[in-house]
Amino acid sequence: MKKYFYLAIALLFIGLGVFAWYETMEARTYKELYGVSAANEKAYNEALSDSKEKARVFQLTIDNLKCSNDSLVAKLLEVQKDRKIKDRQIKSLSYQLATASKRDTLVLRDTIFAPAVAVDTTLGDKWYNLNLHLEYPSTVAVEPTFQSEKYVLISSKKETVDPPSKCFFIRWFQRKHEVITVDVEEKNPYIQTTQQKFIEIVK
Repeated sequence: MKKYFYLAIALLFIGLGVFAWYETMEARTYKELYGVSAANEKAYNEALSDSKEKARVFQLTIDNLKCSNDSLVAKLLEVQKDRKIKDRQIKSLSYQLATASKRDTLVLRDTIFAPAVAVDTTLGDKWYNLNLHLEYPSTVAVEPTFQSEKYVLISSKKETVDPPSKCFFIRWFQRKHEVITVDVEEKNPYIQTTQQKFIEIVK
């Protein structure tokens, strides 16, 4: 009889231990979800502030992104698909839209235009615009504007440390390491990237 009593006590303690472990894991999960939610709320507030010098990072899963109605997120996922990057490889996505413009005015000493001349026109397309202003007697003003639309995708995948073997089954046993790749897609055909560098801080 005592044997059954001790067994019941043992089972009770085991059950209480499993329940406590489950509750601890649940509490940790909800704590992490709360932290992510708070971080995303701050990121939304920062985005609404129209700050150009600083931005907070949104913390979302691929499933969250696929359910999003955000047009920018849809474009980022489209670039991911075009680059053939798998969902499990994605580490981060970012989007930047920037405009550069400068106005220059030239006033000559001599008269070069007739009194009736007053020209204001714009030349260009979606990515480049040139505002041209000609005015009597000798004023020439130009204001070129360039728009940069950039998509940056950071992904990771396992690659062999040494050159991969031609035999597929040998490649299974070759030592591998994680390689991080940055895909940058600049939509403006007039902008050419001349240099770039990305550094990951390893701790």
